[in-house]
Amino acid sequence: MAETAVKGMLSAQASKNEGEFIQNKKTLDALSKPQHQNRAAAREFNTEGLRLLSQKEYSLAVRQFQLGTEADPADVELQANLGYAQLKGRNSADAVRTLFGALAFSSERVSSWTALGQSLAALGDEGNAVAAFQIGYRFSGNKEKVSKQFRALRDEQSDQKIITALTRFLQSLDEGVAASSGIGIQNTANNNSKPALASTPPPTEPERAISQPSASTPNAKQFSNSIVTDMLDDADACMAIKKFDCAMTNAQSALRVDPGNARAQSVKQRAEAEQKRALQSISIN
Repeated sequence: MAETAVKGMLSAQASKNEGEFIQNKKTLDALSKPQHQNRAAAREFNTEGLRLLSQKEYSLAVRQFQLGTEADPADVELQANLGYAQLKGRNSADAVRTLFGALAFSSERVSSWTALGQSLAALGDEGNAVAAFQIGYRFSGNKEKVSKQFRALRDEQSDQKIITALTRFLQSLDEGVAASSGIGIQNTANNNSKPALASTPPPTEPERAISQPSASTPNAKQFSNSIVTDMLDDADACMAIKKFDCAMTNAQSALRVDPGNARAQSVKQRAEAEQKRALQSISIN
């Protein structure tokens, strides 16, 4: 189970037990992975989720990434971006669960460890948060660059618990603990087993989509009608409070799942008309 293996890696990192760390990493890497399904639809949801994240519409971004992971359960980028969006939306408990799963796809994904560390810190688990930051640092290629990025990440935080965990981690680097505690991987003569190091530093934002070929499978559009209904109920709620962008986003998402949905088309048209009317009213006055 991904959660058990990731927790094992965190515990081993904190206790400086290299053998246990490697064993748990092997267990995580050996977990079965789902097959790719509707990659084309997943890419669309990912793109929309990233757009909403850039506008700080975190709850809407979470919905897009969730739909993307349902379209293609094997898309690791969507899993990681979902966890990041949940973190930004202050739903750290869900973020932790999502990121455990994301690490099962890619155990050396630096951005996932970094987001996991922030989520654990937000929940008050400072010890494991620091361990997650250390593992992210461990799997990075350019240590100097990554150290600067972690400092920038700390400086932009507003959550004191995350600031404290990042500060504690950075202090360990400044004190030179990294080289001897396993953070930078022990390098003794009798220790020849090292996990491969990733070359990607930890971004403070989710990674952008990488073009992937589309795939057609019998299960490519197995979304339940309840998902479409939920999105359209959300769209109606947005219309009621005159949040027309929100209404259009939900309607467009519903149309990706069910292109011929009459209710979604109606909501989209009404939202567009109301937004246009609102803009005209502003220009006239």
